[in-house]
Amino acid sequence: MASEKEVKDLISEITGIESEKISNDQEFKSDLQMDSIAIADLISSLEEDFEIVIEQEKAMEIKTVAQLLEHIS
Repeated sequence: MASEKEVKDLISEITGIESEKISNDQEFKSDLQMDSIAIADLISSLEEDFEIVIEQEKAMEIKTVAQLLEHIS
């Protein structure tokens, strides 16, 4: 299972934003400037690194870091 820090580190790798500056209430698109390709890359990395499955329908509903953390916990 991915920890909050690990998820934020992955987001940081994709966005270039320091992981310490990423908060749980931030939205991927508006706050973190992630487009659909970057979000798909994040989901794919999480699935591969932590051997989890995030259904495409659910992935499309996830808008914030907190929602993602809740879904994978």
